[in-house]
Amino acid sequence: MLLLFFLTGKVYAGVGEQQTQVSASENGLDRSLVGSRDIQYEEKLAPGWKMIWDKARALSKDQKFGEALVQYELLLALKSTVDEARWEYTSVAMLLQRFSLAEEQLEILLRNDPDSPKYKLAYGDSLLASGKHEKALVQYQQLYQRPDFDKQTEFVIKGLVAVYDIQKRYDSMLPLLEKLVSIRKNDLALLTKTLFVLVELQQHEKAFEYLAEIQGITEGDIEVLRLEARLQKQLGQDDNAASTWQKIIATTPNDIESHQQLELYYRKFGNKAMELKYIELNLQSDPSNGILLSRAAELNLQMKRANRSLNYYVRFLDIYPDDIEVVTKKKEVEKIVARDLLILVENKNPQVLWEDLSTITVDRLGVFKEIAVLLRKERKLQLLADVLVIIYKEDPGNEEMTHEMVLLFLKLNKIDDIMELVPDYDKYLPKSSSDGTE
Repeated sequence: MLLLFFLTGKVYAGVGEQQTQVSASENGLDRSLVGSRDIQYEEKLAPGWKMIWDKARALSKDQKFGEALVQYELLLALKSTVDEARWEYTSVAMLLQRFSLAEEQLEILLRNDPDSPKYKLAYGDSLLASGKHEKALVQYQQLYQRPDFDKQTEFVIKGLVAVYDIQKRYDSMLPLLEKLVSIRKNDLALLTKTLFVLVELQQHEKAFEYLAEIQGITEGDIEVLRLEARLQKQLGQDDNAASTWQKIIATTPNDIESHQQLELYYRKFGNKAMELKYIELNLQSDPSNGILLSRAAELNLQMKRANRSLNYYVRFLDIYPDDIEVVTKKKEVEKIVARDLLILVENKNPQVLWEDLSTITVDRLGVFKEIAVLLRKERKLQLLADVLVIIYKEDPGNEEMTHEMVLLFLKLNKIDDIMELVPDYDKYLPKSSSDGTE
C-alpha cells in the first residue's frame, strides 16, 4: 500500500484501498482518489476507452504509477469529458508528486464542478506541496468557511495550520491547533507543536499547562526540553534554562542551539572559560562566524593565552582579510607574543625557537617580525641578523626586510654569508658603494 503523506498530514489511497483514516466523506471530502468501482459494460461491447481505463486502474492497483499515468493520458485523449477518470489521473499525478500536472487537472475539474469540496481540498494540497502557499490558503479558507463544513474535519484544519506555520502566523495557528488537540487527545506531536506556538507567542501560563500535559505522557523528549528551556529563558529563569540545555546536551552532545544558549548564559555571568568552551563548540558547526572567532580571540587574550588569541585572529583574517580593526588587534597580539618569547630568542638558537613555535601559533612569521622589531630597538644585532635570515627564507619577497638584512650582514662583516644567501645582494647596496662597503 502506497501512501503519500503531505505537509497537511492527509493521506491519498491507491486503487481499491480502504480509506479508514478519512472521517470527512459525509461532507463530500472523500479522499479515495483512484476509484474501485468497476465500469459496467459487457466485455464484447466494451469500447476501447473502457479497456484503457481498466488497464490504468489495474496498473495503479499494482503500484505501477508511471505506467498508469500514461494510460490515463491515453484515456483522456479519447474521453476528455469523464471527470471520474480525470480525478483518478490527478490522484496518480499526486502520488508521483507531479504537482504541476495535478494542479492543471484540478483546475479543469473545478471549472466543471467549482463547489466540489474534494477537488478544492486536493487543489489546496497540490498548491501547498509546490510552495504556492497563498493560493493554497485561499482553498482551505473557502472550505473552512463553508456553512456546511464540519469543523471536526481534520484535513482542512491541517492544511490551514501548515500554511500558517510556513508563514509564521502563530496567532492564526493557535486556535486551529487547539481544535485539533480537542479532536486527537494525547497526540504528542500535536501537543508539542501547540506548545511551540504558545512559547513563540509568549503565552506562558497556557504553555506551562501544555508542558505539564506533555510531561505526563513522555519524559526526556529533546524538542519538549528545548521548548521548556526557551520558556524558562523568556521568564528570566536563567539557571533553570541552563540546566535544561545541559540535559539536552547529555543526550544530544552536538545540539547547536544548546551550545549557543549556554555560550550566552556563561557570557552573561562572566564565566570566561565556560563561554569559550561553548564558543569553540559553536565554531565546529559555524567555522566562518566572525563574531565567534573575534570573541574567542578576545577571551583567550583576557585569559593570558596570547598565542591562542593570535590563532583565532589569523583564522578570522583568512576569511575576512579586509577587516582593518582585526588586522590592528592581530598586530598588537603579535607584539605580546613576541615580548613573551624574546627571552627564549636570547637563550637559544632562533632557528630552534622557529621550529618550536609551529606548535604554539600558526602565525610564526608575524611573531618573528615583531621579535625583529624588539631586537632592533635593543641593538642586539647578531640575534637580529639570525632572525632576519629566518624571515627572509619564509618571505623572500619582502624587499624592506631583505634590504635591512643585507646592510646588517655587511655591518657585521659577513660578506661571504650574505653573498651565499642573497646572490644579487649588490642591488641592495648604497649607490656610493662599489666593493660592498660604505
